[in-house]
Amino acid sequence: MKHAPRELTPDEVWNPCDPALFGFETTRSLPAEVSIIGQERAVQAIDFGVNIAAFGFNIYALGYAGTGRTTTIHTFLKEVAAGQPVPPDVVYVNNFQEPNRPRAIDLPPGVAVRFRRGMRELVTDLLRDIPRTFESEDYETQRQQIVRRMQEQRNQALAELEQKATEEGFAVLKSATGFVVAPVLNGQVLSPEAYLQLDTATQASIEERQERLHADMADTMRLIRSLDKETKKRLQEFDRQIADFAAAHLIDDLRQEYGHIEEVGAYLAEVQADVVDNVGGFREDEDGDTGLAAAVRAGQRHGFLTRYQVNLLVDNGGLQGAPVIFEPNPTYGNLAGRIEHRSELGALVTDFAMIKAGALHRARGGFLVVEMEGLLANALAWEALKRTLKNRRIRIEEAASQQLISTPSLEPEPISFDGKVVLIGDPMTYYLLQDYDQDFRKLFKVQADFGDDFRRTAEAMEDYARFIAARCHQESLLPFDATAVARVVEFGSRLAEHQNKLSARFGDIADVVREASFW
Repeated sequence: MKHAPRELTPDEVWNPCDPALFGFETTRSLPAEVSIIGQERAVQAIDFGVNIAAFGFNIYALGYAGTGRTTTIHTFLKEVAAGQPVPPDVVYVNNFQEPNRPRAIDLPPGVAVRFRRGMRELVTDLLRDIPRTFESEDYETQRQQIVRRMQEQRNQALAELEQKATEEGFAVLKSATGFVVAPVLNGQVLSPEAYLQLDTATQASIEERQERLHADMADTMRLIRSLDKETKKRLQEFDRQIADFAAAHLIDDLRQEYGHIEEVGAYLAEVQADVVDNVGGFREDEDGDTGLAAAVRAGQRHGFLTRYQVNLLVDNGGLQGAPVIFEPNPTYGNLAGRIEHRSELGALVTDFAMIKAGALHRARGGFLVVEMEGLLANALAWEALKRTLKNRRIRIEEAASQQLISTPSLEPEPISFDGKVVLIGDPMTYYLLQDYDQDFRKLFKVQADFGDDFRRTAEAMEDYARFIAARCHQESLLPFDATAVARVVEFGSRLAEHQNKLSARFGDIADVVREASFW
């Protein structure tokens, strides 16, 4: 049976809060920490998404601004991350076989800084020890022995040629183009004019003997060239041995400390081989040029030495637990990393030392939190995030390579990604992505729904008091007494438009607290 409508009394539309329910005089006595209030379902969803290791169970936290999404996620993830292991450091090093494809190496937390410092000290030591070794008396003595042996063999070959020439009535002469043989008559080298005055039979005899000598001389010249090449090769090999000796004991110090890491051991072996192959880059410049030439050469040496640097991409040495990264400006470069350039003689150049980390790199082994509004404003960043989650690898590319114009650049080795991503957005965006983006449905399977209100229980009202206390402490506001807290609780019910509920729009509640403190 229907009842006739009637006018409600003030008591029926207002649920007052008794200040006596609170066991404090002012909020000054309450703890200043922010707790998670009224979002049990959302917290359960986040807890599920954080702990499940299956593919695609990343989290979308949906709700309207002011419902405590960011604070709740920050508080919860910090607690979870504190009990998880610290992820490894990441460095990029030169790929000596393919310089445009730098190699990525994972190192234990805190080791990357020491390894980078060790490589810097290695270059300094090489620049000191290699020139000193090549300037030593022992080096010069052994080098002269190699040259002397070649010279002796060379002289012996020329002496044998001269003996054959003498037996045939010729002399071996040195000209601007090499060695030649000239006929000798009565102890004198015949001039072209004197040769023409000889009779035909004598000329024929000279030419016949000269032809035989040309063949012997050609054999001798081949032998001399072979000796020159062999000597040059021996000198180069000797220099390589000296360089290897000078570098080996320095690099062995690094091997002893880091050689147990397989990738580092392989890298140090490549460094030693490259130092030996390019020992000239470490030897002192003896040309004595000044001005522009010296500046150019100094720039070239600096560029050469860059090849032995270690680019520290992510340093987790100072972490206690897994990282929690909030990226407020999710552009492509800020999210997936970038490759910087410098200008040299009017051209833009780059190298592996100019690779910069993005939020995805810093969030490896932990959590990345991104607001959906900013992410969708950067289409390249959104695609890069989805590609990283699908492939579980972070690939650093220049933004231009994602567009129609492509320029030659680096292709850094991709880095594995094993973190969790939490997106914060409004419900409409969530349901639009569910309907129109297939990748989104596969990659963000956990929905953490932040409601606008929750039940007005005694515990919930105590939570309101603790929230006010935290705001007062963190923002240096005046403390609230029990009566003031009760009025804020009543305001929370008014926002929720329900006598037995409280609003979860904590942004509005915080504004009332600030205004009350001001007045």
